[in-house]
Amino acid sequence: MRPSADNASVRNMARWFALLLAATLLWPVHGHAQANVTPPSPRGGPHICSEYPFDALEGDVAGATIVAFTIMKDGTVKDVSVERSSGSDSLDEAALVCAARWLYVPAQANGQSIEVPWRAQIVWAVHQGDPNPIAAQSCHRYRGSDAERAAAGKTALFGFWVDADGDVTPPYLVRSSGSPGFDAAAAECISGWDFVPADVNGHSIDALAGAEIGLLPDGNVSVADYPPKKHYCGPSWYGLAAKDFEGETALAFTIGADGKTSDVKVTRASGNAALDDAAMRCAASWTYRRPGAQGNSVQQSSVAGVPSTAVVAWKGGRAYVLER
Repeated sequence: MRPSADNASVRNMARWFALLLAATLLWPVHGHAQANVTPPSPRGGPHICSEYPFDALEGDVAGATIVAFTIMKDGTVKDVSVERSSGSDSLDEAALVCAARWLYVPAQANGQSIEVPWRAQIVWAVHQGDPNPIAAQSCHRYRGSDAERAAAGKTALFGFWVDADGDVTPPYLVRSSGSPGFDAAAAECISGWDFVPADVNGHSIDALAGAEIGLLPDGNVSVADYPPKKHYCGPSWYGLAAKDFEGETALAFTIGADGKTSDVKVTRASGNAALDDAAMRCAASWTYRRPGAQGNSVQQSSVAGVPSTAVVAWKGGRAYVLER
């Protein structure tokens, strides 16, 4: 069992994560089980709804939506409907969009896959725990060349996942320091960190975090939190297509007056058509704070669409969303 973090001695990591996986937890609700039938199970681990509607976040709105659907023989989901409302149209709509993407290991009867009606409860709660370092994060003094020391003051930015066990996955280099040697040493340092994992309603989950690693003139190394993105593309978008693939999909889109994205297109392909398509579909689900709102209500008709860009980077079977 991992030790608990000392709240008096560790820094809070990735506070932005509360907006990204703001505690949507699935509780299974029994479907119509039949005798001698092996029930379906989520493919790739428990399902998580990664897009908490911003209007619900701003209003601190929580609730539980029960959705009903059919799990097909191939494990996909169809005919998703709201069986019991959370009391919020935004949360219910997000639940329908989320559930429609799920994949299951299909139910089995006599060794054959069958269709089954099913239900699930999506619990929306604004409060969750973020990943926290078990010890103060630090990196050893860097013993590079004189030329590298001359470049002191520059920093390397990294995104990385903290899994449900608190371990760090191989970091993704968001922006180089300009020194390949220092970048490699910084990535190795981050890989050795341990965390108390993020949690949703007491259940440990994978979480995206980030760090900015800087080289000081005396060779010492600075460490600071860095949020590499606001949005998230989970495995439900791309499945196994990202396995053993590295590349980047550059996207352009418009953020409308309602904060939703439209006209999503690929401006630079990754070389993997399936992942480019997944990146576009994922970005089409994103929601932003209304352009120009700055915490106050605005008339939707008074705000024109705002062009924006993002890059979805693929590495180690994961997606990293880098918003410019």
